[in-house]
Amino acid sequence: EKYKTSCDLIWEEWDSISDNYHNSYQLSLGVAYDPLSGYGEWYEQIPLRAGGYVRKLPFNSVNGEEIWEQSLSFGTSIPLRTPGKKIDLAAQYTDRGKISENQYRDKNLMFHIGITGFDIFKKRYKKIAPREIPKPDKKNEF
Repeated sequence: EKYKTSCDLIWEEWDSISDNYHNSYQLSLGVAYDPLSGYGEWYEQIPLRAGGYVRKLPFNSVNGEEIWEQSLSFGTSIPLRTPGKKIDLAAQYTDRGKISENQYRDKNLMFHIGITGFDIFKKRYKKIAPREIPKPDKKNEF
């Protein structure tokens, strides 16, 4: 079993582009549980992930207030019978702005589905084996 954590601080330089934009940043934190693969029942091999972030958007609301965005996400991968193949599932909730502060509010809930291990673009196999190129026979010149 492995437990993993991740933390990111992202700085975006926007104020040099236009007077309507200002610098923004995002602070993200994530945790993951990754069980040992190949041991136990299939449901004991399922990894779990959770994370979230807080972000100050690079623009202000109509009345000049800053707009903040918060998000939480949860995800997992369901292993399939064939090694290396799995189905990824995730849910993400995002809340942006506050009516009381900037007369703007946006909430959304997204679901993500991904498939891993079903390569559509595969490396083509050579249809012939490597072989030596024959050298021409030496002929007597006239």
